[in-house]
Amino acid sequence: MTADCLPIIMHDTAHNIGMIIHAGWRGSVQKIGSKALECMQKDFNTDLQKLRILFGPSAKACCYEVTQEFIEHLDAFEFGPRAVRRQGEQLFFDLSLFNRLQLESCGVPKEAFCMQYNLCTICNDTFYSYRRQRDQAGRQMTVLCLK
Repeated sequence: MTADCLPIIMHDTAHNIGMIIHAGWRGSVQKIGSKALECMQKDFNTDLQKLRILFGPSAKACCYEVTQEFIEHLDAFEFGPRAVRRQGEQLFFDLSLFNRLQLESCGVPKEAFCMQYNLCTICNDTFYSYRRQRDQAGRQMTVLCLK
């Protein structure tokens, strides 16, 4: 269940197993995606070439404004600055890009990612958004069905 956090679906096509990850900014900087990938590799011997990753709706860089203090959380990541966009005095965080770069740094190939469904929950009122709706926000459910 997410509102502005990023749902990440990982599908190991060789073993037909999957995992759904709830990646907010806190989990992302704590490497939730990398840790989930490590579990799949350890428990199922997942081959990164056979992995497909889908990002669902989340807060996007067009609307996800952050503070300078927030940026300090990204200092530990070589790719951290690439996930921040400056527009005048405002800073915007690209949660999806941050997670994608983190997974790519683990060896996931660029071709593994499907970004088609990664729409902005803040500016698209089709979705719930805590940043837009505050306490009135519901949640999106992410579901994975395997054949």
